[in-house]
Amino acid sequence: MCSCVHPYRHIAECDEYLSARTLPVLQCSARTHSSGGPLTIHGGTRYHEATRIARAPKSNFPSRYRVNVIHEFSIGAFAPLRWKGFWWLFRQSLEGLYAWPMLLVTVALVANLAVALIHRWPFDRERWQRQYWLVFLCLLFIPITIAVGEVGWIDPSLLPRPTPSGLLLWTNNGLFIASLVLGIFWVYRMKGLRWFALAFALIQLWMLLWAGFIAGMALTGDWL
Repeated sequence: MCSCVHPYRHIAECDEYLSARTLPVLQCSARTHSSGGPLTIHGGTRYHEATRIARAPKSNFPSRYRVNVIHEFSIGAFAPLRWKGFWWLFRQSLEGLYAWPMLLVTVALVANLAVALIHRWPFDRERWQRQYWLVFLCLLFIPITIAVGEVGWIDPSLLPRPTPSGLLLWTNNGLFIASLVLGIFWVYRMKGLRWFALAFALIQLWMLLWAGFIAGMALTGDWL
């Protein structure tokens, strides 16, 4: 949990210590003592109301107050993307590809693709059609899934833990289902190159599976 302790007259200085991420359920609590002790603020964003109350005279300062901001849809879906967190999640998803014994699956899929390329080179002018280039767009599902996890990232140290965004969870699962459907479509569509299409789709889905797994842990705050 992000915590900042300052004298109440300097509450504005706490902003630089608070996380810039906006969470689905935001709570701001403040405590002070009648003797004018320090003020403790918990939260992930700025609260103008908290600042206004904190700067009020001591006689009107409450012993405790809470400000809850709850949205029908998670406002985390509109939070800015942080590239540092994006690359960290991306590296975590890649580690699943070569972690033992998952490395055996990765090697088998890559070998399958290599054999398919040797058996029949797909980029021959007589075989390869211009529309087949669209099959590589399926790779975009991987960074999009990572971005979804980064945007809705829940800090596991927060207590109570915020409710995960249902919208982002459905998006995470929907991207994998959409990629699976597209893979089946291209295997059917690429006649004469179906072995290559199947091998490519399996590798892409294997990578997307790990990206969705890491993104799901980020969205729920439950890390293994």
